Amino acid sequence: MKLGDRGSNVVKVQRALNKLNFKVGAEDGIFGSRTGNALKRFQSMYASLKVDGIYGKNTELEMEKQLNK
Repeated sequence: MKLGDRGSNVVKVQRALNKLNFKVGAEDGIFGSRTGNALKRFQSMYASLKVDGIYGKNTELEMEKQLNK
């Protein structure tokens, strides 16, 4: 997922980011600049992730790992 995407999957990412204290504000299902910036902040915390603001497989795996701590 990336900037401009919409839908229930975006809500899940937004919810996860909010839960991990990378605040995106409202979980509205719109992958806008606030979601992209929060995702980049999350990615920058983990050396294994590329900081590109795109929710790909590696970011998904790391986010799930952090949520399950």
